[in-house]
Amino acid sequence: MPVIKVGAVAIACETRGNGPPLLMINGFRRSRVAWLEGVLDPLARQFQLILMDNRGTGHWDKPLDGYSMEAFADDCAGVLTGLGIPRAHIIYSGCQWAE
Repeated sequence: MPVIKVGAVAIACETRGNGPPLLMINGFRRSRVAWLEGVLDPLARQFQLILMDNRGTGHWDKPLDGYSMEAFADDCAGVLTGLGIPRAHIIYSGCQWAE
């Protein structure tokens, strides 16, 4: 499982499948393991899936601060850059964000 450094934080991620890249973003404060195999398996036949732990979840570093939508967007861009992927389609499962 690759670990990508984005700024001062390490992000655990994984890829599977072949085809155009598809960044699978799970709702805020969820890790990559929350995706159901019944969703991933068919998509992996057509796309290279990029699954990542969101900040503070899973195998992520757990910083004391920096939990903003801007940081979240930077994390996603940093994972793609770290994997050498200039562009990707995106699936976002929903947000449980509250301010």
